[in-house]
Amino acid sequence: MVQSHHRLVLLATDSAERARCVEDALAHSRGAIELLWGTIELRTSDNLRDVAKRLESRLYDVVLLDPSLGVREGNDPLNTILIASPRTAVVAMVSEQEDGAALDILRRGAQDYIMAEEIDYRSLTRVLHGAAERKSTEMAIAESRAELIWRLAKAAEYRDNETGNHVVRVGCYAREIGIALGLSRNEIETIFLAAPLHDIGKISIPDAILKKPGRLTDEEMRVMQQHCAIGARILDDSTDASQSQYAKRVISSGCLGVHDDPVRSMARRIAMSHHERWDGTGYPGRLAGDRIPLEARIVALCDVFDALLSPRPYKRAFDLNKCLEIIRKGRGNHFDPAVSDAFERCLPTIMEIRADLVDTQEEEAKDCIEWSYV
Repeated sequence: MVQSHHRLVLLATDSAERARCVEDALAHSRGAIELLWGTIELRTSDNLRDVAKRLESRLYDVVLLDPSLGVREGNDPLNTILIASPRTAVVAMVSEQEDGAALDILRRGAQDYIMAEEIDYRSLTRVLHGAAERKSTEMAIAESRAELIWRLAKAAEYRDNETGNHVVRVGCYAREIGIALGLSRNEIETIFLAAPLHDIGKISIPDAILKKPGRLTDEEMRVMQQHCAIGARILDDSTDASQSQYAKRVISSGCLGVHDDPVRSMARRIAMSHHERWDGTGYPGRLAGDRIPLEARIVALCDVFDALLSPRPYKRAFDLNKCLEIIRKGRGNHFDPAVSDAFERCLPTIMEIRADLVDTQEEEAKDCIEWSYV
């Protein structure tokens, strides 16, 4: 029985020969592909900037990508596509001479590849259907994982009396700054997932300190500052024998493969270092400059900016002009100048995120004479 699904495929290549091979293969195999996958609508573009615009304006099922498209202009075509449309499957068309590049393309996020010299209706049917199915499965797993991370982050936030969407906003801000800094798609995706866990260590701070509606004493501040190291320990499974044993049992059962988790690793670095300052006067390690992990430098600014705009038990929400004044004064002492500049470039988008994720119920907090963030 022929499926009724309408499938949209974007052919991204500036090679007339490769475009013709794909079009000929589709013409010869349309019946087989439609039987397996659905009715195909093929669009073609020979310009990477146009490809990105198309993907941003409409959801495509698969991009058939020529990995050399836009490279001469200094672009990374795969990264461009993955950022423009994270839900779209990518199949790279590689030549026999580029066989080694195929594995790198898969490692970086493509779902499959096809040898350009072997494009025919059988291979095209296989890769189009298979890539779309794999992407669908990957997205379902990623969404479940993101929700689990968000719920874990919210557990700590509920104890802290922080506003409802703070951790979500920090992750979204961090993603935009990562894009402005030119990070790779994998780095952007990882920081987006890891950033909401920056304050997970606060789950262990006593309520008398965490919810105190006034300025902390020096001793209370020392206890509060421990949340960085505690958060890092929570996210470092090598320190917990029982957790390590559980992980080994899960792996041995065949439920999961053996691999390092880049999200957990980055989240641990963020939790430990997001209160470090560019000039070396932060905590807990008094790290300075590039010794602070980049992801922690990004989250440091995002966290402070959102905290300034939000009410807390010890302060009212500041207006935007006051927030920006504080952030700009922090450039080069509190914040990495490059991160500060990237923040300025994407400020309109960040404010749109803030408006979309505004908290529906924000408690009025007391004014404070002298405010310091922790």
